[in-house]
Amino acid sequence: MLQGHFILNFKIMFFRNKRFKWVFLLLVLMVVSLVFCDTYLMEKKFSMLDNTYDYISIIIR
Repeated sequence: MLQGHFILNFKIMFFRNKRFKWVFLLLVLMVVSLVFCDTYLMEKKFSMLDNTYDYISIIIR
């Protein structure tokens, strides 16, 4: 019963409050992209880290 009440409140918030909707969608997108990057770039993660370090050192210089 409590879960259904929470879902009902969530639907009301989702459809009435546009800012809440966009924040929620952004959070979902961030989580999905993080999971996707972890699974897809598992073997390329270290090279990606090296590239970011190179960029940072170039920017610092």
